[in-house]
Amino acid sequence: MALVILGYGALTRAAFLAALGQVFLFIGCFWSLSVFLPQIDGDVDGGEVAMFSTLAPVGGLILSNLALSMVLTRREKIGALAGIVIYGAHHFYRWAAAGLGMLWIHHFIPDAYRVLFACGVAVLFLLGCFLGSKGIKRQWQGAALAYALVGGLFLVMQFAEGQAFWQSLAAIVTVLILQLWMRIRDKQFQVAHWMHKALIAAGGAALFFWVTTRVSGIDGEGIEGLRSISWSGLGLLFFVLGLTLKERWYRLMGLTVLGITLLSLVPIIWGFSTEWKIASFFVLGLVFVVLGFVYNRYREKINKLL
Repeated sequence: MALVILGYGALTRAAFLAALGQVFLFIGCFWSLSVFLPQIDGDVDGGEVAMFSTLAPVGGLILSNLALSMVLTRREKIGALAGIVIYGAHHFYRWAAAGLGMLWIHHFIPDAYRVLFACGVAVLFLLGCFLGSKGIKRQWQGAALAYALVGGLFLVMQFAEGQAFWQSLAAIVTVLILQLWMRIRDKQFQVAHWMHKALIAAGGAALFFWVTTRVSGIDGEGIEGLRSISWSGLGLLFFVLGLTLKERWYRLMGLTVLGITLLSLVPIIWGFSTEWKIASFFVLGLVFVVLGFVYNRYREKINKLL
């Protein structure tokens, strides 16, 4: 009902009907919340009807956000006060849709698939960058960013519970691949440079914690050594990607992970006998001396590389 009234009001430019549609939209949102909040424990139930009917208010908020963004592109035809109100409502609808969508995903989607599902929704919004003007592209990017953050929140909750699903790994890799794709197709997406840095840093950190959580969940002896080996491989992978893709942040992440790996060896070495402790720390010291010499010898080239 809300979407029909809102659409008709937008087509006929009847502000009263559009406002009336918002009333029905808020009623639908409160109804969805009444479905989600009593059973927020993550059980997948509620039936197919409730699943799709509770999704309608999320779609209404997204469409309302897009409609307000179109109004904002014609600011010269609206007053200053009205522009401020519409701008605030525009951002409110975006994040309200993300919050309600997060509750919907938490309620209906199994835990292992939540991160992947949220990232899939973000990808769909990102494809909207191929449609419309530059201003509309920004709105699609904003919606994609909102659901990417939703996926990130689900990922943090999984790590806090000691879970590392392969579906979440697929979502992380997808984000990194999308960042590269957006870099290549920059004319279509027009993503800010800081956003590329943020995506690489977030994706790299998520991959690091996923590997750490996955290895830590393995039973048996020698977990510390296996974790250090995994970190070494991941750091090397980041550094190689940085050299291949000419992305400075990948190289910095690679060096950071390798540094963490070296520090993680200290408690392992501490468990050795006295002779092996002396030998191990001597080798580590020698490695740092060699690295320092190489840096001083090729400082200019290394600074350009990093």
